[in-house]
Amino acid sequence: MDMRDPGRQLSHSQEKQLLKAAADVARTEYPSAQRLDCPTSEELELLARRRFPLADSPHIVDHIGTCSQCFNEYSQYRVAHKRRLGNAITASLAAVGLLLLIGHLLLRPNLTPYPAPTAGAPHAETTTQVAKLVLDLRQEGLTRGDRPTRAQHATPRLPRVNLSLSIYLPVGSDEGDYDVALIRDTAETVLNVSGAASFANQIAVLPVSLDLTNVAPGLYHLYLRHPRSDWRTYPVLLE
Repeated sequence: MDMRDPGRQLSHSQEKQLLKAAADVARTEYPSAQRLDCPTSEELELLARRRFPLADSPHIVDHIGTCSQCFNEYSQYRVAHKRRLGNAITASLAAVGLLLLIGHLLLRPNLTPYPAPTAGAPHAETTTQVAKLVLDLRQEGLTRGDRPTRAQHATPRLPRVNLSLSIYLPVGSDEGDYDVALIRDTAETVLNVSGAASFANQIAVLPVSLDLTNVAPGLYHLYLRHPRSDWRTYPVLLE
């Protein structure tokens, strides 16, 4: 990157390198053997699990950035939490695949012959209404811990209907296949789908189908993952 052009944005790989360098400094450059005025281990773990919102814990966040011991302890809690979420998502994907297989076996048409329909009899067709909607995440950035910052943006709202959703991915996202999961705060996976993102008018667009008809209203987290990156999560409100 040309440092003579301060207005130029960092690429995704450059941003990851910068965050890694900052983390390496925080791990070693601020030792505090006495651990004076440090938050408790319980507070660090709650923050790592986002039981304390980042926006409501500025003093703890500032302290972690200037205390190597607390930063290392927080990082361990955060890695363990993300591993638990990843395991929950993987288990949910496996369960969905098993249910689909069982459903396919149970719903296979049998070979019992049925009488031909009577000529002139009315034929009923069932149609499902699908709503088309855009979820714009282009301006969503990432903070430490891979949580998007929403300081300037309201939480997106989605109707609880059968959606054909076009997700505008954050600036710097790659095209290709993505895994998509809708998860409650309790780490319960509600939906798992996948889609392929491509560029349209210089925007990375990920089309997915989400049937939210039978999903309870409330706050959820939308997880997105490209094969070459970690899970990214964004809050959404279902109405």
